[in-house]
Amino acid sequence: MDAPFHFGVSAETIDQLPLENCIGDAWVVTIKDCKEKQLITVDDLGDVVEKFSKKDSLILKTGWSDYINEPKYREALPRISEELAMWCVQHQVKMLAVEPPSVADVFDMEEVNYP
Repeated sequence: MDAPFHFGVSAETIDQLPLENCIGDAWVVTIKDCKEKQLITVDDLGDVVEKFSKKDSLILKTGWSDYINEPKYREALPRISEELAMWCVQHQVKMLAVEPPSVADVFDMEEVNYP
């Protein structure tokens, strides 16, 4: 779990985040046959797009955890597209959970630090 402090958004560290941020309704979206370096888009959410309520959480199940002991786990991880990131903001996604170690390419600082 990333804290706002990690990205310079605020001074809140992980131990200062309210526990209720991690509790609530969530949608689990299975993304079958997730490819290396795949950009996950709004289309990948399927019918969840129509059912989603503001402040629900979103869990993306990609199967990427199968590669946890392989270099591609960090080097070729699937990540969310800019389009999906904006959708999450617009729909006030409470929490976004993913299997890879990040929602962005950890070796592309421009992508990681996208405003």
